[in-house]
Amino acid sequence: MNIVVAGGPGRPLKSPVLAAVLAFFLGPIGMLYSTIPGAATIFGVNLFCFVLGFLSAGLGWILMFFSWMAGVVWAGVAANNYNQRYTAGPVQHYAPRY
Repeated sequence: MNIVVAGGPGRPLKSPVLAAVLAFFLGPIGMLYSTIPGAATIFGVNLFCFVLGFLSAGLGWILMFFSWMAGVVWAGVAANNYNQRYTAGPVQHYAPRY
């Protein structure tokens, strides 16, 4: 009986803690470690909030803080989901019986 881990041997896992730390300090650029679509989404939301901050006397900057923190959570969850997807458990292959 051969047991093969889904994703193949040698596939590196992503650290959810490192993903969250990178997203906390670098924002959407740090999110690129764990999720490219998520990084693009948070970048767009933060850009909108940044412009809104100038138009609303700072209200948009307060919203940007919350979107930044949402990006931190999103990065950690995305890294964890990546790890679960590629270590979902052993896939067992049995030789066919004739």
